[in-house]
Amino acid sequence: DAYVFVMPEYNFMPPPAFVNAVDYLYAEWNGKPAAFVSYGGQSGGVRAVQAAKQMLTTVQIMPLVEGVAIPMVGEHLDSEKGFIPTDAHNLAAKVTLDALVRWSRALKAMREG
Repeated sequence: DAYVFVMPEYNFMPPPAFVNAVDYLYAEWNGKPAAFVSYGGQSGGVRAVQAAKQMLTTVQIMPLVEGVAIPMVGEHLDSEKGFIPTDAHNLAAKVTLDALVRWSRALKAMREG
C-alpha cells in the first residue's frame, strides 16, 4: 500500500536501477504514497530524491515531503554494529513513517474506486 525507497545519490541523480524500475512498472505504482531514506556525502542524497520524486509523479505515485536524509553516511557506519542512527535520524524516520501511514490510508479509497 506504500513504498519506502532507500536512495543513494549517483551523479546527483537516482541510481540507474531505480530509473529502470520506474520505467518498467506502471499499474503497480498507481495511487500509492512513497517516502525516501536517502544517503550520500554532504547532500545526504537529497538531490537524487528530488529527481526521483519528479519521476514518480508520472506513474501516479504521491511522493511525500517528509523523509530521512543521512549526510556523510560513512560517519554513521560501524563494522560490527552496522548503521548507528542519531536522534535526528530516528525522529525523521518516525515522522516519515507516520505520514506514510496517513497517506496510505487516505489513498486507499482512490485505489479501490
